[in-house]
Amino acid sequence: MPRLTDLAVKNLALPERGHATYWDRPLGVRVSSTGVKTFIVILHSGRRHRIGRYGDITLAQAREAAQRLKAEKTLGRIFPVSVSVSEARERYLEQLDVRANTRLYYERNLNRLKAGKLADLSLEEINRVITGLGSTSRNQALASLRAFFKWCARPPQNYLDRQPERRQP
Repeated sequence: MPRLTDLAVKNLALPERGHATYWDRPLGVRVSSTGVKTFIVILHSGRRHRIGRYGDITLAQAREAAQRLKAEKTLGRIFPVSVSVSEARERYLEQLDVRANTRLYYERNLNRLKAGKLADLSLEEINRVITGLGSTSRNQALASLRAFFKWCARPPQNYLDRQPERRQP
């Protein structure tokens, strides 16, 4: 794809379903099949950071924001917010909009996490949580934890910069 221009962004083809991403490094435009165009930038390890929707911000503003975010990340100014597991869990459950029975699954599975700081969670801790569970319970626990960690890594929370990892011995 050639360099993104206002005219090019305006005329980007809609995918039949899902979304498509067009790049003009470091800036990208993610286009959904419904016509929503969102500016994004990749800051680290392949994770996309949302800048804003086309129409709410201009292409020039998006370029400036992408360059600023890349520079801040390079300089070490973008760090995850340090919160406890219990604080993140409470905030997540407050905003969670699911049926009552589903909420019970989330609460039960998230209450199994015992680490102090969210950033201190490791794969070993998650394995401890799911060890001994039956296959259905294990799948529910993994789904609950996956949704929770994704929420923790997204703006505006930014509690994590990546999923929990295995600790090095």
